[in-house]
Formats: sequence, structure tokens, C-alpha cells
Amino acid sequence: MAKLQVVFLITVSLAAGLAQLGPDSPGTEGLIRLIGGTARGSGTVVVYHNRKWGKVCDDGWNLDAAHVVCKSLGFARALMAATASHFGGDFSDYDFWLDDVRCAGSEMRLTECQHASWGVHNCHHNENAGVFCVPFSMESLALQTIPAEPEQTKPNSNVSPSSTPGPKGQIKDSQNNNSPNDEVKPKQEKVRRKFPTVYPVRLANGRTPNEGIVEVEIDGKWGIICGDDWSLMEGMAACKQAGLGYAKQAFDVSPFGGTDKVKVLSGIRCEGNEETLSECHHGGMERDVSCSSTEKIASVICTKVLPDLVPNATLVQESSYLQDLPMYYIQCAMEENCAAKSAFTIRETYPDWHLHRRRLLRFSTSTWNFGTAEFRPKARKEEWEWHLCHMHYHSMHVFASYDLVDEHHNRVAQGHKASFCLEDVQCKPGIEKKFHCTGFGDQGISVGCADDYLHDIDCQWIDITDVPPGKYFFKVSLSGFSSL
Repeated sequence: MAKLQVVFLITVSLAAGLAQLGPDSPGTEGLIRLIGGTARGSGTVVVYHNRKWGKVCDDGWNLDAAHVVCKSLGFARALMAATASHFGGDFSDYDFWLDDVRCAGSEMRLTECQHASWGVHNCHHNENAGVFCVPFSMESLALQTIPAEPEQTKPNSNVSPSSTPGPKGQIKDSQNNNSPNDEVKPKQEKVRRKFPTVYPVRLANGRTPNEGIVEVEIDGKWGIICGDDWSLMEGMAACKQAGLGYAKQAFDVSPFGGTDKVKVLSGIRCEGNEETLSECHHGGMERDVSCSSTEKIASVICTKVLPDLVPNATLVQESSYLQDLPMYYIQCAMEENCAAKSAFTIRETYPDWHLHRRRLLRFSTSTWNFGTAEFRPKARKEEWEWHLCHMHYHSMHVFASYDLVDEHHNRVAQGHKASFCLEDVQCKPGIEKKFHCTGFGDQGISVGCADDYLHDIDCQWIDITDVPPGKYFFKVSLSGFSSL
């Protein structure tokens, strides 16, 4: 089997979270360290000055300043600038050395940035500045792969991280039952066209003005839309155009009747960010309408308040890297099906399965709620699932889905993330964090806040061990919405 190789940069890190560092520990002038972080390259920033370590206040703290810190510590770049004492801890023994730090991002050391005089500040102990740093940086998220010469690898061979073995034999893909070397034929896509003009939209037959069948006026006559391919994406455009806010539910078979009405549109396809249905594409209009059933009628329920989850696409790209791990280290993750099908076949076949390596595409995600309502799991607390191996609760079966797709939109690898701790990790200035997982607390994401999953957490990956060389696209879906 051809080996999958990905060209990526490796930056050797000089810093880990030094939990034992005290304010009077020895150092050199201007030296930076991170304390209190749970992962390599993360923590509260402390700087050495006048024979003592001190903190940095988060007034004005941003990604440019975080970049300077991470690069000075030997990391590639910063994932995030943490504020409001993100890493917690009792650091009251540390005074504030720096405040109002302003960096351009090109400085080699934090002390080269503009800042208030040493020790002059107006900060409290809940205003510590921190960082999340990137240990590796891939040159391309699109996985520009280089095919190597085919080689035979024994299942129990000792392999280096740069030569991960594939499974023995041809393991068929769980989605399309094709082996990695099978020829993949392009899907037959429907021909879709743009609308020549903006057509009026209204809702009919609903119990309230915010729900009903979606009607469109074409050439002075009102008609309905075929429900084939109708989803929340299309419903969102309809609600926005009708001035009713957002789509709460979309139906391809109408609960509001309407089988006696004339269908004037079919094959509507929207991306989810359109303001009108006329910005979407369609498959047929008036005489060209094609519908699978008379019962298929596009309908929607609209609402003025709705959470809007938006992942940080830049963070996903900049934090992505490859890691080869023996299966011994992903046993808990495999209990949550966070590995490709071939991994489970190897576990059932070979006594030394735990020595076999998997190649993982790892990345961090930060999901913001930019909507007008809180995002909360539908399941009640008593319905949450306890995962014994990881020792935490799952409030949702799947919070995020990760897909690697080829140029024909065929899925070649997949991953997912259960919401084991859905909480307000960071919020916009002036917004108080509401959701906390500690002590079986309430889970959710407040408006103006974000939930973060860092690259070093179990299942925060796609198992690409069986993926053949090629160019692929990375897709993230949150709670059923295609988001990237």
C-alpha cells in the first residue's frame, strides 16, 4: 500500500507548563514562562523582572501579543490569546509586571512591545493574560500529499512516526464499501440554475404568522416549492426574506397541508448565508418543476431568536498537524468510535494490536455563538451519558462531525466530537460566563461566548491512516449544520 506523506513544519518547543515555578524562582531578565496550563504550550504568561516573576494584565491583550510570546518560547504561533484568568489557579503571589501591552506581532520578545512602566497597572487577579500555542504547523490544510513507493509492512513491525503502516489486506470503507484503491466515480449532480430576479416570498396555512408553507410569487401568481432537498439551509433564506428571523425547523413534507396548491419551484439549494431564496440555486421553475411526490412541500417554522454556532476556520487551519500514535493510547477514544473501521479490525485480529500505529489529523476548534439565543443540549441532565473510560458526561451524542472529502465530494475519512463538556470557555468583553461543566453543572454556549476543544483532546482528530495520496477538503458540521 502506498504510504501517505504530508509535508509540514515542525517547530521544537522549549517550553512546557512549569507548574512548580514560583514568583521567587531564578530566571533571567525579560524571560517568559507559562504556568497553570493543562496542555503543552498553554498557560498564564509570567515574565521575569528585577529578580522576580510577575504576571501580565489582559488589558489590550490580543493575538499579536500572544504570537510574540509563543514564538519567543519556540512555538510556531499562537492559537488564542486567553484573557480573564482563563487558566484559573491561585496566582495571587504574583504581582503584575506588565499592563497595556501593545505588540505588532513581529517583535522577538514581549518586552520589546509597548507597555506601561514596569509594575504600573490597574488590574485585579482575575485579569491574567495567557496563551494557547501551536506546536506544529502544516503548510496546507488541503493535505497536499506525496505518494511514496509501495512497501510491504508487517502488522507487528516497529515503525517510526514517519512511516505509519496501513491495515493488513484491503479494509473497505464503512460509508461506500469501497477499498482505498477502488476507482471512485463522480456523483451525478443535478443541474441547478440561478434565479433571474428576486421573487417575493410568504408563509401560508400556518397556525401563526411565523410558520407555514413557503409560497413564491412568479409572474404575478403564487405557488409552492417542492420539498425535495429542502433543509434548514433553504428554510433560513426563506425566513430571512420574509422578515421572520431564522429557521427553527424545516419540513420537506408539509404538516400544514397544501397538496392542492401548484408547485412553481423545485431543487432549491442554499448555502445558509443567503438573505433571500432568490440568491440560492434551483433545479426547475414553473413548467420545468420536478418533484418526487405530491406530499413533498417545502415548509418552515421561523423564530426571531436562535443560536448561531460559528467555528473559527482560521484556528482549525493553523492548528492542524499530523500525529502517529500506537493504538494503546487511543483505547478510550475507540470506545467512542473515534477511529477508522480498520482500527477495530486490527484490534480483533492481532494480539499485539496495541502496538499498531494510527495516523491522526489533529486540530483545535473554537465554536462561537453569534446568534440571539443560548445554545443548549436538548437532552435533560438525567439523560446525559456517563463515559466511564474518560470519566465525564456526554450531554450530546455528537456535537461536531469532521469529514475529509475528495474533489467529487465523496467522504474518504470522518471523525466526530461528543459534547463531553459544552461550556463558555471564552466570552466577548462585558459578557459573563454562564455555563460551566464543573460539578455536573449546566452545559451550553451563551450568546457572545465560545466553547473550545484543543488539539490534544481525545477524538479531536480524523483517523486518516487508510486515506490514499491525494488532495482533500476538510468539512466541519455542527449539530447538523454544514459550517466549513
